[in-house]
Amino acid sequence: REMKERLRRLYRFRAYSPAERKFEFPVHFEKPDLLYLSVTALLLLAVIGGGWLLLGVDSIPLTAFVCTVTILIFMVAILHSSEAHRIYHGERIYRQIESLFSLFASLDIKHPLPPMRRWAISPDFANLLVATINTNKPRLTVEFGSGVSTVICGYALQSQGKGTLISIEHDATFAKKTQQQIIQHGLRDIVTVVHSPITEVDVKGEKRSWYDPNALKDLSLVDLLIVDGPPVQIQNGVRYPALPMMYDRLSEQATILLDDAERSIEQDIARRWAVEFSLTASYIDLEKGAFVFRRTTS
Repeated sequence: REMKERLRRLYRFRAYSPAERKFEFPVHFEKPDLLYLSVTALLLLAVIGGGWLLLGVDSIPLTAFVCTVTILIFMVAILHSSEAHRIYHGERIYRQIESLFSLFASLDIKHPLPPMRRWAISPDFANLLVATINTNKPRLTVEFGSGVSTVICGYALQSQGKGTLISIEHDATFAKKTQQQIIQHGLRDIVTVVHSPITEVDVKGEKRSWYDPNALKDLSLVDLLIVDGPPVQIQNGVRYPALPMMYDRLSEQATILLDDAERSIEQDIARRWAVEFSLTASYIDLEKGAFVFRRTTS
């Protein structure tokens, strides 16, 4: 009962009455289903047209039978696909709710959290952040891309009684918003949000878009590096420079986390990092996927 109350209070859950719930069509159509439906409709029209041309009125019973059987078979297939879709997404949502319970049980959160999922981190990645901080006890954590992850890491470091976080954000408005959230949660002694606009940097002789390197000049002995920015829309592989630009600033025991690893772009980045910097890479099966990198031990 206490945990449910914390969820309601901290995450602003709302219970809707039956009268407020909107009706939703129970069958979910994916794009392939709609394609099959269109192709089937065209085939049925072809059968009806061909039967009428060849047999005339006598074709009506045959075409009606063929149409009925085809439609029944197709609807059974669609219903089966919809049920599989519902179960799959139900399990995904359950995993995130389960992760939220674990998150609130692990941290003493004093203010409503910013929204999660979609473009923000998912609750299961937040749990990975907390678990990594609890295990590694980093003295200095650097994060690329601020938001709810910044608040979560601040709370995790606060619970450890030591460690600081530098969060690098390219968007000035969002950096200010994150800083306000840090103040609301009472974490400004632990977390510093730095605005660093996107600029052109040289990465191994290649010009790339990334954060202004001036934001990194005072950083050294980073124990935990979290790569969740810049946004992929800026440039293909925009997160690749994070390790080339930060590798010499990492401590010997440093851990690197890469979010959104379900995407092929991040997977390509992970392969390059592992090869170019002799790192061990572990894929974590989260909602959006994540990679954990560590130095290879000799």
